[in-house]
Amino acid sequence: MLNDILLLNKKHENAAQTIFEKVMEERKGKYIITISGEVETGKCEVAHMLGRLMKNEGIKVKLLHMDNYYKIPPLQRTEWRKSHGIDSVGFEEYEWHLIYRNIIDFRSGEKSVFPCVDLFTDQIDHFVLKDNSTDINGAALTFKWTLSCDTIPLFNANSASAYFDVPILKDSQQLTIKHVVSNGSVSDSVIRNITIPASTVERQYGLGIKANSERSNNANYNWYFDQMNTGPNSSVNCGPTSVTMAIKWVQGDFTRTPSDARNVYLPLGGWWYTNNITDYLNINSVPNYFIPIKQIDSIQSQINSGNIVILCVDMFYIRNQENDKWHIDKFYISSGIGWGHFIVVKGYKIVDKRVYYEVYDPYCFGVEYADGSLKGKDRYYRSMDLNAAVLNWWAYAIVVSKTAVKSNIRRVKPGDIIHKSGQ
Repeated sequence: MLNDILLLNKKHENAAQTIFEKVMEERKGKYIITISGEVETGKCEVAHMLGRLMKNEGIKVKLLHMDNYYKIPPLQRTEWRKSHGIDSVGFEEYEWHLIYRNIIDFRSGEKSVFPCVDLFTDQIDHFVLKDNSTDINGAALTFKWTLSCDTIPLFNANSASAYFDVPILKDSQQLTIKHVVSNGSVSDSVIRNITIPASTVERQYGLGIKANSERSNNANYNWYFDQMNTGPNSSVNCGPTSVTMAIKWVQGDFTRTPSDARNVYLPLGGWWYTNNITDYLNINSVPNYFIPIKQIDSIQSQINSGNIVILCVDMFYIRNQENDKWHIDKFYISSGIGWGHFIVVKGYKIVDKRVYYEVYDPYCFGVEYADGSLKGKDRYYRSMDLNAAVLNWWAYAIVVSKTAVKSNIRRVKPGDIIHKSGQ
């Protein structure tokens, strides 16, 4: 289920590792793993971490969340259950024909369409149109679905189950759906009207419906750098690249590059450490200080004060993207726990009461969206993911300011910090 909240910790990691070892011992080909349990016992978290472990071994994995197979969408389910009574709760709430079809397709090597419910928007990736008609004499039926809007492609229009993708719209739009079923002798038809919701930036980015609040400390000039082509150490130049971005944000006329930064510290290669970041900020006269992090949302006060922060995180805990058109989650593969990495956080959005942080991630290597913009620029990482990525690697932030640091700021002495590295 998209945007479901995962709170990953050591017990989930240990459980996933135990299952992983058993699977690797038994697996000889296609393999189905089922994880069951009571509500909020960590099923999704274990499945998520198990999937990561298997992907790191080059195994193709697809997680099927049973919540996606309910007949009634999540935000309507409670009221539906209340109106239909306790007998409506249980086994029959699931679309079992879809579950069986997905399993059969997997076993036979066929392509398959999976339902995917989005908890933020209460929308499904595409509208599914279904007809369960049968002929009392057993005659074969033909089906025809049509939409009132010719610009919305309709798939499988001549089958019992058709669907169309949710389009991007400036304003909400009424759509008329007509369906005709025939046994060759007689026909029957039905017409339904539905409302397709308007698009927002948040919807297009995959964040949700509408921003409740937001803050972005962007500059009116380009200060993003991709660590690609930053010299022979490009693959581990996230530190030099992140600090160069931060300096460029403070000093618009700064002309040095990430390669120049690399040449100052560890020019022969290796991961930069957090003290290399602050040392380079200091020799370029950029105000900065350390703050401890107990919960990632504490950096919002720094962003609200007009600052940006540099984090050193374990990217293992940032989930992989579900949709390559969206601007959320990690768009590249990070191999296993301990994938230290520097990123710059320059803003946040609270969308449908969920927090996302707006980052410049230097590990882009030229990967672009369809419009040609770089995916590392203005990327959004979820608060719960970033929290785990920080607390499991380096629980501090380097705050970068455009103004002199005030003496009353609560900060950590550099000598009291155990520094960490990133690639």
